[in-house]
Amino acid sequence: MVLMGAYCKLTSLACCLKDGETLRLAKLTDTKPDLKSREEKFAVEEMPSVLDFTSYLYFCGSAMSGPWFEYKDLMSLFKVQGHYQQIHSVPTFVPGLIRFV
Repeated sequence: MVLMGAYCKLTSLACCLKDGETLRLAKLTDTKPDLKSREEKFAVEEMPSVLDFTSYLYFCGSAMSGPWFEYKDLMSLFKVQGHYQQIHSVPTFVPGLIRFV
């Protein structure tokens, strides 16, 4: 079961790296890349570090949210970028404390 999830993530990352390479080559040649908008959004243009790759592959939150999600989306969550910038503005501690008291 774990290998199935790892296979999904590895395949997804490989596709995103290929899309990133397509984007990089299109920028060098000043042409429009032959990618869909979703592929451009999640394209990974540089090889992830060993720590980033390992954290993507073995992220414990994937056990709750499902085995597959985009690498770039997880890195945005870790770095609190994009639509995750508002994550700290949601008050959860006090409502959670009241719920369990």
